[in-house]
Amino acid sequence: MERFANAREVSSERSPVLGGDPARFGRQGGWVARYRGSGAAKGPLLIASTVEMLDSGDGAGKFFGELRKRDQRVEGATGLTSVDIPRVGDESYAYATPHARPGTIRTVAVTWRDGRFVATAFANGFAERMSVRDVLALVRRQDRRLANAG
Repeated sequence: MERFANAREVSSERSPVLGGDPARFGRQGGWVARYRGSGAAKGPLLIASTVEMLDSGDGAGKFFGELRKRDQRVEGATGLTSVDIPRVGDESYAYATPHARPGTIRTVAVTWRDGRFVATAFANGFAERMSVRDVLALVRRQDRRLANAG
């Protein structure tokens, strides 16, 4: 994977659960990194990895809970369905498009909380080359970085 963007979130990238208040839930800031794969190998073609830093685990838990509620509300409109994953960090959940025929694009989104950080990895890739497991491997690497940033 090659990183092609890495910067603080701009206002248009902030989560709608913040309700226009960038400090809601004790949010201190956010970051977005974007990566691209070669397209020839197994795994994602594109990944957007977001991290929100909050002032406490309690605030992060509330933010995470609101994200989960929002994702449950819009699930039908997005074409994504809830998928079971092993726990990442303190709590986690994932959504993915159903398996599709070869040559079509699949989306997987994994959101997790680790202490005062809430992160999401949105990945897109060819249905026959990218699985939830592939995205989880990348998420676990990111979670180790968050745990070290603690």
